[in-house]
Amino acid sequence: VERDAAGKALRMAGTFVNITSRKLAEEALRQSENRFRAVFEGAEDYIFIKDRDLRYVQVNPALAKLVNREPSDFVGRQAKDVLGAKVDKQTRGMELRALAGQSIDGKQAVAINGILVVFSYSITPLRNADGNVAGIFCIARDITDRQQEEMSLSTPSEDYPSKAMRV
Repeated sequence: VERDAAGKALRMAGTFVNITSRKLAEEALRQSENRFRAVFEGAEDYIFIKDRDLRYVQVNPALAKLVNREPSDFVGRQAKDVLGAKVDKQTRGMELRALAGQSIDGKQAVAINGILVVFSYSITPLRNADGNVAGIFCIARDITDRQQEEMSLSTPSEDYPSKAMRV
């Protein structure tokens, strides 16, 4: 601002920058985050994210409820601290493989609160912008009931009285 001797503004100079595209990008990012949070928190499957030290970064409410805890009880802690040494021992090898860059899918029975639960799981390495593994992401589903149904349906053929049914 340029002023005269009395302090009255004579002229003003400035620069205008159009920030519309930045504001639109910020809003799109906010909406994306809201969608992610809704899926993560609303999923019935068990979901967690861990860092390179295998410490929980984020746990969804379904997993926390499974073990009668709050999601915040997990953050910054390892499985042995929250779920016990036995669960940690059962899962650590798979998680280390994911940290080495492998994606792993499988089934595993784990004792949760003294009850054997069969999980179908997928563990995936999380990569940063440089492509380096920064942690892991896991999603698991309780398939205990389905597993028991499959076992009861797989009756040996010699149990059938008719030769036609044994085929």
